[in-house]
Formats: sequence, C-alpha cells, structure tokens
Amino acid sequence: MNSNNQETMNKDEIRLRVGHMRSQLRKPEDSIAGERVLQNILALPEFNSAFFEGSVIGLYHPIRMEVDLISHIGQLRSRGCRIALPRIREGNLSFSIIQDEKELVSGAFGIMEPPPQAPHVSIQDLHVLCVPGLAFDLSGARIGYGKGFYDRFLRAADEGRRPVLIGVGYDFQVMDVILQEEHDRRMDYIAAPSGATKAHFSI
Repeated sequence: MNSNNQETMNKDEIRLRVGHMRSQLRKPEDSIAGERVLQNILALPEFNSAFFEGSVIGLYHPIRMEVDLISHIGQLRSRGCRIALPRIREGNLSFSIIQDEKELVSGAFGIMEPPPQAPHVSIQDLHVLCVPGLAFDLSGARIGYGKGFYDRFLRAADEGRRPVLIGVGYDFQVMDVILQEEHDRRMDYIAAPSGATKAHFSI
C-alpha cells in the first residue's frame, strides 16, 4: 500500500487533490479495484470469525468513481452474509438490509439506497462496516465529503457495541498523515487494492 506525504495540506486541499485524481479514473477501474479490495479484506485472518452465516456487512453504493465493492457482493452472500446499505433519513445516515440490488431507489444526492420498506438495522446489528472517504492514513484517520454523516452515525455506538470499521479507497487515497478533529471517527482497518492493514492507533 503506497502512501503520500500530505501532512502540510488541510482537509479542503486534500479533498480537491484526491477528488481530481479520482475523477481521472474510468470504468471498469472502480470495479477492478473493488474486487481486489474485497479479496484483501477477506484474506485478513482477523475476519475469519467476522464473515459468518447471518452476519450483517455494511457497504455503500459507489459514487464519483469510488471503489466499487457492491458489484462483488455475491462473494459475501456466498458466505451467508447479509448486506446493508446506507440511506439518508431526516438528515441522518441509517442502514437497511437489501435482498436484491434491483430494489434500490434514488435517494439524497442522487445516491442509490434501500427503499423505505427495507428492514432497518442499527449500528449494533452491523458486524463489519466498509466506509468510503476521500482520504485515509494508516492511523485510521479519515477525510469524508465534509457533511459528517458517518461521524454522526458512528457516534451512536460510543457507549455500546460497534462494527469493525474498514476505510476503503484507492492506493492514492492513503496518506502519511491527515489531521483529525475531535468529532472525527478513526477506522480500524484501511483497505486498498494493494493490501489491507490494521490501523496503527485503532480506537
């Protein structure tokens, strides 16, 4: 996994730089990267007990050439995993189980999401949560799109069980150091096409 020395850049500068780099990608690069990332995650010995029959895995529907994991969810379903995707409810993130990708509907910001009638799952129901972002570092720090949906969602698990958090991105999205603010939530693992690694300072 390659990293880039960006510690002198602020969050907005990183968002602009990485967003531009990702905009240069073309399909099927997102799906190819997604297959490699998923294989790297599944190869982690720590996850032999995480991906079990009936476990709930939180994914995301990719936008703007994000790494595409959802095209490969058959590999998770073949292990008996259930898949949950996010939707925006009253300005906040929530997750619901999906049975078939054809049931997805266009939601907030034009992102495909589960329909309102899909079974809701709480953060405590999720065993593993794959989190998109614009940048990560190997301490588990993450830079999102600036709206704080995931940070607010993860805050609900401060006092109880929470899923294993995996930050997902391309290799060029993994930095040496990115500054964290008090409300930011760190990832437990960072997964990119070249490999998956445990964060140095996992919460």
